[in-house]
Amino acid sequence: WRNADKDILSCASCNSALAIITLDSSKLSTHSLEKLCSVYRSKVVSNHTDTCPFRLSVSKFQEQIENDQQQGLIVPVYM
Repeated sequence: WRNADKDILSCASCNSALAIITLDSSKLSTHSLEKLCSVYRSKVVSNHTDTCPFRLSVSKFQEQIENDQQQGLIVPVYM
């Protein structure tokens, strides 16, 4: 992903775009911030086109994050 515009990321390979809405994190609870980051992590993986090589290569990464979340392991916000 690269910065395409203010608050817009785009894939360098398939050109899919993703709007990232930035919020004042100090106004969010820890749970809300973790949930928001989880949504963005998922979108970064799933927002590629079906034939994009990045979508195909990150499926194992997404599976690992989902497994970690189900097991109650902490996933750092920056991932």
